[in-house]
Amino acid sequence: GDGRVTIPRGMKIDFGGIAAGFAADEAADIFRAAGFRDFLVNAGGEIYAGGQAGEGRPWRVGVNDPEGKGRFADVLELRDQALSTSGGYEKYFEINGERWSHIINPLTGYPARGIVSATVIAPHALDADAFSTALCVLGAGPGFRLIDDLGAGYAAMLITENVSGKLEQRATQGYAVFRVK
Repeated sequence: GDGRVTIPRGMKIDFGGIAAGFAADEAADIFRAAGFRDFLVNAGGEIYAGGQAGEGRPWRVGVNDPEGKGRFADVLELRDQALSTSGGYEKYFEINGERWSHIINPLTGYPARGIVSATVIAPHALDADAFSTALCVLGAGPGFRLIDDLGAGYAAMLITENVSGKLEQRATQGYAVFRVK
């Protein structure tokens, strides 16, 4: 009841959850102020795709496949859009051989479960960064409603693990617009 939190010895809290998204947006602002229209910013995995790639094409950005380094779960096309992917498949800790996500559910105080990765497309990298982390906690139902309520320019894709251990992709309706045909 008094608003205090006790942190066990050896545990750390990192408040940098949206710092990379903020940095990507700041870099995009600097490029625009310098007169650049077409650029790609990658701030620790948070992407901002300004303008277009060569020959008038949109920027193509791959979403990593959690099962294999170097493979993509999806490839998306972006113009003046940001993309962020969060999940416990790259940053995690192990206890007795079981993986636990680095993303903590603030309602339970325990690591988020069930979502392997959450990818969000948004007009700004700060939003994409914050919402991709939030979707790891919210899951598909409430998470997709949140993204859909934000309107045009927002989309999301979740990779979840079913009871048999197989990975499955689910996406908001607006996500298909960004997918490479």
